[in-house]
Amino acid sequence: MMVIMNKKLLICGIALLTGCAFYQPNNAKFKYNKQIKEWQYRQQQEWNEKRVDTIISYCIKMSRYRLEPKGVDHWQTYYEFLDNNLIGDCEDIGAFIKGTLYILKCPFPVRMKALDYPIYSEDHMIISVKFPHGWKDYNTVPMPLDFIDISLSDVIVEWDYTNIYN
Repeated sequence: MMVIMNKKLLICGIALLTGCAFYQPNNAKFKYNKQIKEWQYRQQQEWNEKRVDTIISYCIKMSRYRLEPKGVDHWQTYYEFLDNNLIGDCEDIGAFIKGTLYILKCPFPVRMKALDYPIYSEDHMIISVKFPHGWKDYNTVPMPLDFIDISLSDVIVEWDYTNIYN
């Protein structure tokens, strides 16, 4: 029991020291709109994993994580997230990333996955993209060593634009 408590304290301490999506640039919506126009202009370029990495990384950088009050669980749409100045929790950021890839006509399959996070005893949302070599997961709220949490998590449900899996 003491080991689990120490792990939680360590993880919380690292999160507080490193940030984990609590910083958001000024004029995030304006900068995002400018960037998406540039990406749309370059849309004729070949899609690859590096391009998807860049887009997802930028979306996360422009987003600001804000936990909803206890008992509230509203999932914002892509457009609601934009209207809310790119502020929301993990599933809102996930919908924003997925919507951005959709608008840019990303040719790779994209899924949202709800995970049961064992260390935090709560649910979490990630994005998965299928590249020719296989699926790659992206944490919507990156934290140091988050790949460990993701690998230990059970998938509750995953979905794309037309299907629900699991």
